[in-house]
Amino acid sequence: MGMVIGGSADGISLFQDTNGRTYVRGLNETRAKFLQMGGDRNMFEGWIKQAALVAAREATATAPRLTGSLATSVRGYASKTVNIRNSGTGSLDRRMVFGGVITAGSPRVLWARAVSLGTYHEAGTTSKTGNRVWRTTVRGKGNPYMVKAREKKKSYMVTLLNFKLREYIKQKGFETNGL
Repeated sequence: MGMVIGGSADGISLFQDTNGRTYVRGLNETRAKFLQMGGDRNMFEGWIKQAALVAAREATATAPRLTGSLATSVRGYASKTVNIRNSGTGSLDRRMVFGGVITAGSPRVLWARAVSLGTYHEAGTTSKTGNRVWRTTVRGKGNPYMVKAREKKKSYMVTLLNFKLREYIKQKGFETNGL
């Protein structure tokens, strides 16, 4: 049981569970409905990238600085293939992360890890690529400055996405029921 704390109950919203964790909810459903309305996939991905860049700019500003190479390596993407260390085996797994991702690191900054916006997989659900079913619930951990940036800007990102969607709906002349 949880509660919606921002956005709309039918669109993209922030959801807080009973443990106090905040999640972005409704992104995949909204994307599917947007495409059914005849929306351009690249346009929606562009909005996701804009939202990821908001958090990436915040992460850049708060990144630890010795040489500055870590801060200059922070990037925001709409979706990206990232290497994530498997907590069970310790090996690196290549995974496609959807819905916005911030990465840090480059060939010059090898110790930084990718941090996604919203990678949370529940046990028993199918992966986005459809090639596996999650056996356990997975929640990725990240560098603290990236997590803080993501959490600080999460409500702004939801507002930005809902604004872009409302503007598109008005521009196309669709009728809404209060979005």
